[in-house]
Amino acid sequence: MEKQRPGLLFIFAVVISLAVLSFVSCVIAEIKKIKKKDVKLQDDMCYLPESHAFGFGIAAIASLVIAHALTNLFICGNFLSSFCSSARKKPVTPPLPPSASISSSTSSSSSASKKPSIPALLLLLFSWASFGLAVVLLGGATSMSATQPFGKGWLDGKCYVVKDGIYAGSGVLTLVSTAAVLGSAVVTFRKAQAEQGRRVHAQAVVGS
Repeated sequence: MEKQRPGLLFIFAVVISLAVLSFVSCVIAEIKKIKKKDVKLQDDMCYLPESHAFGFGIAAIASLVIAHALTNLFICGNFLSSFCSSARKKPVTPPLPPSASISSSTSSSSSASKKPSIPALLLLLFSWASFGLAVVLLGGATSMSATQPFGKGWLDGKCYVVKDGIYAGSGVLTLVSTAAVLGSAVVTFRKAQAEQGRRVHAQAVVGS
């Protein structure tokens, strides 16, 4: 596990950088978004030019999705690695009664290691909820920031302007989602470390 720490720190650095990039893009998009005064009217039709917020919105969504995917892959990989490791390293039960009790405790801890930590699972679910809401808000706002031509608008021929605070709120959700998923990754990593330490200790006791 010690060898994995540089890789873990690198992944966390990349994820945090992407989350900050997404947040900054949301803040800039909030500033650059189309205002009501930019709406052009012609008879019953309306027109809105493409806003600079469109590009920043795309950047925010892409950064958030990549950051979330990287952290979830790390969590799944760590859990599967722990699961496979405990499946491969089941100790052989020795004939002596004391050793048998040691083997029994080792087996129970091994089966416990296959179960995800409840705090890690709760943090992961919360991160997914925040992530989903952020993507929906960013997707809708970014779509509205594209060109809305005469006669087509954004929906049913009508032009829509992104409400104040949508991009900024999405930026906050981005940070919340990233913090939650990183917290889940830390809990999962520490649990895997603890379980591996218990297995090594149990095998050393059985071998002696």
